[in-house]
Amino acid sequence: MSGEGSIVLLEGLGVILFGLIIIFVNLAETSLLSVGRGRLRRMAKEGSKSAKVALSLAEKPERLLGTTIVAVDVSLVGATVLTAHIVIHRLRAPGYVGVAASVLTIVVLVFCEIIPKGVALRKPLSVALLVARPFFVLVTLMAPVVRLVSAVGRGMSRLLGGTGREPKDALVEARLKALVTVGRDQGALGEHESRLIDEILEFGQIRVNEIMVPRTDMVAVPAETPIGEVVKVVMEKGFSRIPVYEGSRDNVVGVAYIKDLIGHLRAGRTEVPVREVMRRPYLVPETKRVEELLREMRRNRVHIAIVVDEFGGTAGLVTLEDLLEEIVGEIRDEHDREEPKVRWVDERTALATALLNRDEVSDYFGMELPEGDFETLGGFIMSALGRIPKVGDKVKLGGATLEVVEVRGRRVWKVKVTFEGRGQPASG
Repeated sequence: MSGEGSIVLLEGLGVILFGLIIIFVNLAETSLLSVGRGRLRRMAKEGSKSAKVALSLAEKPERLLGTTIVAVDVSLVGATVLTAHIVIHRLRAPGYVGVAASVLTIVVLVFCEIIPKGVALRKPLSVALLVARPFFVLVTLMAPVVRLVSAVGRGMSRLLGGTGREPKDALVEARLKALVTVGRDQGALGEHESRLIDEILEFGQIRVNEIMVPRTDMVAVPAETPIGEVVKVVMEKGFSRIPVYEGSRDNVVGVAYIKDLIGHLRAGRTEVPVREVMRRPYLVPETKRVEELLREMRRNRVHIAIVVDEFGGTAGLVTLEDLLEEIVGEIRDEHDREEPKVRWVDERTALATALLNRDEVSDYFGMELPEGDFETLGGFIMSALGRIPKVGDKVKLGGATLEVVEVRGRRVWKVKVTFEGRGQPASG
């Protein structure tokens, strides 16, 4: 073989090598972003070194994606340059450079992008364990380059008036959207799953004022309203929390929780103004992004926030449920007509689903389920009875009697909660 022929062969092998790098990186990226971290944690605890490495990569997606973007882009440029060099200088056919570039694009798209990502989406765990160690080496070696590229990107973003983080965030979102598209097309993701991921990706772009209940539609009560009257409003509307205002709805001064009101009702203090039992409102600006608000509300264990405008007046309200529905709302549409979890019959009696969890029992009734091998109201009843419950069974919880009013199979389905307050319920 002539010297020139050997050079052509080496350049061709270089193009193939760049293609293999793209395949490897796409396998690693897709599998590590798709694999279940819980499974990796269990395998890591059992001693799997590959699972430990895969978990460390999966838990830092920005580092993973930064390496992927740089490696793929460099490989694409390298493959394109070598291909053009072969066509122009070795084959002496400069007029076919465009054709060669088109063929290279199709080959890379099909064999280096779509097929590897489809394989990784179908078997994410197997692929992740296979590629984790070599990909970790690549991530470590490329870390200085990735940091340099990221710093340049942030600097350019600041010069253009951005925050310095937007380019990276946009690239990450674009890569994730591309993965979702491939997964849907390859059949690895169903319609509901891909729609849910799309909603999550769009979630970070939404502002609070786009999803809030506007002030004009808010159900709220004046601060001087007696507790007994507030409970009637809450029972009628089916809420567990209600804003309290002074003067007008433009001046929300607190939030009343039904579990706080019930304690006063049981003591007969029905004429006490709601201002004496309300809690401080959690105030947020209407321009806050819902993704950030969701993190804050979960961290602070807050379920309702009052949205304020630029002048400090009330713009509306938003609940934790509103935020979550922005992600899963469409998937849950078929259940929109379900009965409410709790329906108040009067000021001391409520019908509740036995599926209420610990937090919901506390939110609706101001009672805490005791520690035990159960997480729901129905589970507590079964544990207290020590047998399969039947209609008419009663147990005590705090200052209330829980009566089983409906069972389905072996499960408690509906419970009547009756409070035994020392005072009389508010007249109505």
